Amino acid sequence: MQNNFDVSLICILGKPRPYLVPDDHHTVDIPLSKTLTIPAVFISNPEPLFTWTFQLNQLTAAKELVNGTDNFAIQNNFEKANVSALSVGIRTNIQEEWFGLYHVTATNSQGSAIVSFTVRAQRNPSPTKMLSVDCGKQISAKVSWKDGGNSQFYRVLFSMDAFEHSEEVYPLTIAFEEGRNIYNLNVDNLVGGRLYTFKIAAYNTYGNTTSLDTVGCTVQEGNGRLPFIKGQHLKQSEFQNVQLSERAVTPNEEEDERSPYEQLDTNEIAKASVYSEIESHLPGRRRDPVNDKEYESLEGRSNPNVYEDLHGTTSGEKEIYINTAIADGGSGSGN
Repeated sequence: MQNNFDVSLICILGKPRPYLVPDDHHTVDIPLSKTLTIPAVFISNPEPLFTWTFQLNQLTAAKELVNGTDNFAIQNNFEKANVSALSVGIRTNIQEEWFGLYHVTATNSQGSAIVSFTVRAQRNPSPTKMLSVDCGKQISAKVSWKDGGNSQFYRVLFSMDAFEHSEEVYPLTIAFEEGRNIYNLNVDNLVGGRLYTFKIAAYNTYGNTTSLDTVGCTVQEGNGRLPFIKGQHLKQSEFQNVQLSERAVTPNEEEDERSPYEQLDTNEIAKASVYSEIESHLPGRRRDPVNDKEYESLEGRSNPNVYEDLHGTTSGEKEIYINTAIADGGSGSGN
């Protein structure tokens, strides 16, 4: 005996319920002028009808979004096999006034359900506020600021030339804390006696923003510490000025330190460069009776550097030849 069974699909009716949206709320970040796409999925039997509305914020009235108006389009689809209903809201070339709350409501004979989306501008952090700096401690500065919005962490930037040619980032990072009012950071190991300028860079996933204002102060000198100069590209004149102004020497040390480029004393060179009175031995010439002195003999010198031309200009009392090659710092050549 064979039994024939009539098998039919039994469908359970039920009101729409959101699919894979535990909190019934999503947040979407999108840049200006881009296309916004919001998919909303419901489990519903029977097939629902969809309604889209928009609010600037929770305090304003909701406005219905009509398919084909204000750059907004609605695409709906229902899969009877798994009783899933999909509604996609699409807004092209999104503008500032279209950031806000988007609500999609699914309704059938059994009831309704709603899913909401917060659409925000995908933007860099807003500039920090209330920037201040305190140079009350030696070789250190305390920088303070307030969050401007959309920040995830901060870094302190500083410069010794008001950010004209140099900018350095202090290595410590300060994280954003919900509910915190004021942030501060001690920037250490600065050069005492120098004017520093500071600003704050705020960062998030999309980029970073530097504070609009800069604040500066002169860092106090430290005890027993020679100042150092952080890496900058300075012109030669600027480098010399910095080194001279930053030297920590006492007056006695300044007297003891001599430049390797001190000007040579030509009188001293003249004394060492006096040679025999050659012209006194020439035929027809008389020795000077007043200054008849014996001079150092040239014999025994390996390289006397005596000028061959004997027709140079004579001095009044004695003929002296000065080694101009030494006096001019090596610009001439000796024999």
